[in-house]
Amino acid sequence: MTKLIKGDYMGFSKKTFAVASLATAISLAGCSNDNPDAGSSSVKTAVSGIAVDGYIAGATVYVDFNNNGRKNAGEPSALTDKDGYFTTAKDGITNYCGVDATSLQTIHCLKAAGISNNSVIRTFGGYDLFTGEPFKGSLAARVTVGEDGVVASQMVSPLTSMLVDISDADDQENLLDFFGLLRPDLETDFLDGDAYNSDTVKSATLLNSAIKLHKIVTLFSEVFSERYEAFGEERSFPETPNAIIYKALATNLVGNSLDQTTLTNAFNDAQSTIRVLYEGSKNLTLPSPVNGTTPVQNALSLIGLVDSAIPSSTAFSTAASRVIGVETVVQKMVKKTGDISDVVIEASDIGSGLYAAIDSALVDGDVDFIALTEVDYSALTSSSYDGVTVEGGNSFADLANKQLYVSLGESQNEPNGRGYFFFNSEDGATGGELKVCLKYSDGNSNTAKFEESDGVLLSGTWLSLDSSKLILKLSGALSVSLTDKGTSSNDKQRYTLSYGGETRSWLSDDGLLDDAEPQSVTDQPTNDAECASLLNTNNSNLF
Repeated sequence: MTKLIKGDYMGFSKKTFAVASLATAISLAGCSNDNPDAGSSSVKTAVSGIAVDGYIAGATVYVDFNNNGRKNAGEPSALTDKDGYFTTAKDGITNYCGVDATSLQTIHCLKAAGISNNSVIRTFGGYDLFTGEPFKGSLAARVTVGEDGVVASQMVSPLTSMLVDISDADDQENLLDFFGLLRPDLETDFLDGDAYNSDTVKSATLLNSAIKLHKIVTLFSEVFSERYEAFGEERSFPETPNAIIYKALATNLVGNSLDQTTLTNAFNDAQSTIRVLYEGSKNLTLPSPVNGTTPVQNALSLIGLVDSAIPSSTAFSTAASRVIGVETVVQKMVKKTGDISDVVIEASDIGSGLYAAIDSALVDGDVDFIALTEVDYSALTSSSYDGVTVEGGNSFADLANKQLYVSLGESQNEPNGRGYFFFNSEDGATGGELKVCLKYSDGNSNTAKFEESDGVLLSGTWLSLDSSKLILKLSGALSVSLTDKGTSSNDKQRYTLSYGGETRSWLSDDGLLDDAEPQSVTDQPTNDAECASLLNTNNSNLF
């Protein structure tokens, strides 16, 4: 009997898969069909803007009318495009809400009835185009409606997130003063090359502040999400703890320094808020509190690191590598590796082998971030960074009627699985219909935590961000990132699947196969039983 995947062991989180139609997937990914006023005579406001930490492509952006940090039914939403923009493209001309917009363009259209000044928009998910990795957590901003009734060029960043729940104008100004910013700076795209190079000091300061804020929030959020599992699961909880942490951090930062006391108080206040949410739910058992000593110490180390790696003199040409270096340290902290102090030292030195390796990989197109986080920074050698550069990761340039078979694991005693992806579209399309046939086991016969699948068929859509990165929308609301990571050391094609902040590498013997060559492809299954039969037939060197 087919079971549905429920655990987050391979990145498919705690949310249960449910098969949904393509029509449902499109309606939930798009804007107008998710609007409770769709089809009515209510005036709808177009909301355009950009999500920036690095640029966040393929993120869900929505109007959080009740400001609860969660996308509820009826709250209109869209996806950011390949550049991180929504409603209006980077060129300033293409209107995703226009009458001549294609069906693929309209998924980037955010339009809502009832939006007003100070309405909150939020994002979650997507790719950080600076690091090339899935974006963890969420961002938010309060909007300003123009005289023409349009919200134009709204910036959504860690800096705007910091101010969302700070209502006092003086407190807002004090926070901006602390980071050396003016209110107009909140609307500055600090990653735009021309703007950055015209005022390097200001742009680097903005980048420094944004990265510092978001990475502190990421560290705290990971700790809270691990202990308090209701986030993203319970309807009374936000998708992530981010909004709670931003508020606690901003509140404690007013009139203070970003020091150990402020961070400790922010951590404790955020945890108190979370525990009150638990106490207000009849269905939840309140876990024991999290000790904040380690996350606070990690955050302090991170603050010093960001100041060393991204000073006000940071040139645009090196900004991406510095951000990747910082994120490497964050992931080491999240994974609780034993070489954290060593990687902090390495990443704090802008002349280190870490940045030389990242810069070299960026010249060739992409960085293998998983390989970067798996380096043992306590025992660096001349060959430590050999696997950091991605070679040949660009197979997603043309996906029309292609299929992909991937596998995970080589032993039944470890996480393992198999999957088929069927890309259905017209030639040259940058998105289209998708079928995914998946089998997964967590490799532990004694665990009761994870449900498993011996073959489940999922419907959805695919959206290309570039020739190596895809956003897959499955089951109406489930968003998965699929990245081509080139050729592995054993000459297999390697792909990463990411969901819920977790990423795992899957391998393929043949890479993408073309339906036009029937001798090399398989027939697409039409139900779970056919999917299970297909996956059980194809062993492809597993086990």
